[in-house]
Amino acid sequence: MVDGKVIPDLKGGAAGRGAWLHKKCAEVAIARNAFVFAFKTNKAQTEAVDVSELLKFLEAQSN
Repeated sequence: MVDGKVIPDLKGGAAGRGAWLHKKCAEVAIARNAFVFAFKTNKAQTEAVDVSELLKFLEAQSN
C-alpha cells in the first residue's frame, strides 16, 4: 500500500512486505474492506482503502 492506495507491484521492488493475492481473493478482500485490517492502516475501520489501481489491474487481467 502506498499513500493509502493498494497498488499492484508487478516487479516486486516496492518497499515493505506487500501481499500475494489470487484474483478471487483480491475481489473478496475488496468486498469485505479487508485491506484496512490486512495492512494495519490508521484509517477508521469504517473507511475504505483506495483500491482503484488494484481494480484497474484486475480488470486488465480479465481481458
